[in-house]
Amino acid sequence: MDFFPSQEGDMLINSPTSTRNNLSRVEIERQRSKADKVAWFTHNEFLWRSGASFLWFIFLLPAISILYVTLVLFSLKNPFAWITDVLSKIFSFWELFVFVFFFGIILTPVVWVNIKICSVEVKTGVTRLSVVKSLFTVKHVSHLIFCILSGSLGIYWLTSFTYYEYGVFTRNCTTFYNEKPLLCFNETTLFLHVFGAVLGVVYSLIYFKEKHRQIKFPVVQQERIFRVKACLVPCFWRAVVVSVKSVQIGYPLYFLFGTFAKGAVRWFTGLYQDRQLSRLDSLYGLLDLRLFWFCFTSGIVIAYVWLLTNKLFIIVYTEVLRFPIQSTFTEDADQSLPVALKCQTVPLLKYLAFHDLCQLSQFSSKRRKQIFSLSIPGGRPLNWLWISDECLTLLNDLKERLTLHNNNRHMMYRVVRTTESLAKTPTRSFRDTSQSSVKRTPNPVRFQTTSEISTSGSKTLRHTLTGHQSSAGHKSSENTPIQQDHKVLMSEKLKQIPLVEYLVEKVDELETEDLFSDVQIQIWAAEGLSRLVAASFTEDVFGVVQKTLPFILTSLLELLQAVELYLKRPLDQEQLYRKRHPSEIKRTVHVFRDSLRCSIYRITETFQQHISDVELTSSNKEFLTSFLKFQE
Repeated sequence: MDFFPSQEGDMLINSPTSTRNNLSRVEIERQRSKADKVAWFTHNEFLWRSGASFLWFIFLLPAISILYVTLVLFSLKNPFAWITDVLSKIFSFWELFVFVFFFGIILTPVVWVNIKICSVEVKTGVTRLSVVKSLFTVKHVSHLIFCILSGSLGIYWLTSFTYYEYGVFTRNCTTFYNEKPLLCFNETTLFLHVFGAVLGVVYSLIYFKEKHRQIKFPVVQQERIFRVKACLVPCFWRAVVVSVKSVQIGYPLYFLFGTFAKGAVRWFTGLYQDRQLSRLDSLYGLLDLRLFWFCFTSGIVIAYVWLLTNKLFIIVYTEVLRFPIQSTFTEDADQSLPVALKCQTVPLLKYLAFHDLCQLSQFSSKRRKQIFSLSIPGGRPLNWLWISDECLTLLNDLKERLTLHNNNRHMMYRVVRTTESLAKTPTRSFRDTSQSSVKRTPNPVRFQTTSEISTSGSKTLRHTLTGHQSSAGHKSSENTPIQQDHKVLMSEKLKQIPLVEYLVEKVDELETEDLFSDVQIQIWAAEGLSRLVAASFTEDVFGVVQKTLPFILTSLLELLQAVELYLKRPLDQEQLYRKRHPSEIKRTVHVFRDSLRCSIYRITETFQQHISDVELTSSNKEFLTSFLKFQE
């Protein structure tokens, strides 16, 4: 979407030499792939940040290992022996170094997978069926496999440093019918491997359920050391929860199916079972407090390493990255802020660019003046046009999605009310009622097309909707009415099955997350634009912002109206909305609405009486009057 199409042609200079140079530059730009344009970020900046976060992981791993030794050897009966054992383990430097080195290697695959699948935008669909399907994608399955292997090997390696007898796969024993020493199978080793696998499954499920792979930017930027200190304790308590859930699942699982696992291992290895020891798949065997404490503390340490490293990577990835407003050399043109704002191949780069735009609009007067400056040669405000165009494109795209969603929801609500009223009429049969409700159902796309949307991107919206309507009409001409009725009846019959209806029904929470998946950059775009407009009142010496002020105000006002209309749900759904929506997504939508209000107040407070001279539609002027009256 281009809000200023007439000004793109002014980029070329009229002289023949400059024209040839610009044309050759355009040809070279076309030949470059999208990967080449972001290579400076993916091959340099991203790798540097990944390496920095991995160094933090290496530095913290010895401290975590010392914490593990302190916890696992804890003893109330003999505190002096406990302190002595801990100090002896700590000061055996070579043994500690080998333990930390291999422990880090075992847990690194999960850390690597976390880096590969992390993203700033996470979408799972709007139905429960889509959520179930997302669990069987390549990313989810590979993450689950790596967590199972890493958890099983990790807890086995922990036994080599504390309780060596737990990690030995075989042991000497005697049986009742043979007094000669034999080689028996150590059941504790099998139990620890099963518990480690359960720990990996629990962590993987929590990782995707709580969206730990989503990169969330902090509200307030701090130094890296303070953010790391702030996440140490919360990650530890989160690891305790993961370990508790693993114990709750692992112990009953081994109690029920431990016999089959032991039989399979004995049949495969040909080893005997030590009858003198209590079986771990019995109540008495599982009540071993020493084994329970070892599993619990080992689960805490492994989960803590996974959670903390994931948090470290997010901390480093979300640090401020300063983009140059305009590049001096052609080779560095891809690193400029206007180019980074338009990046579609690497979402993290786009988020960092909008984050930098929001920061400079508030704290950097020097960089703001570069945005308001004129380009040389040409004398055009290209920096401002590119930046404002991308911000307005984002805001209007969200406004279009919300408008379509609001109209469709309004139509569906009217259809439901009409169907309920017709169902109460006893004189009609079910077939007549369903046919009349289907015939009287208005087309939401047609309703949206005829609605009045007076924005800078309204022509594009009407064109898109008209195209949808024409394509829908073309498809309907291909299908006969009998086929359409058959499809409708089949879908209705399938939806009458409780399980199918439960799976294919749209969930309000998931639908809201899908609509506002990129709400963070929407907030930054609104905040950055409004602050730049407010700063232009005193810093814009060329008046480059004045021409685009109507477009900015129109986009902010109409997006605010669309968000407020979305939050105004029907009365009979209000209770369901409060019950099913979590506080996080509800708070996010309200924060976005407050951000839009603050942006409009910031502009009106700066321009005050001059705001009445801006060309707006009558509806937008009437809505803007409420902001002006509030200031008075």
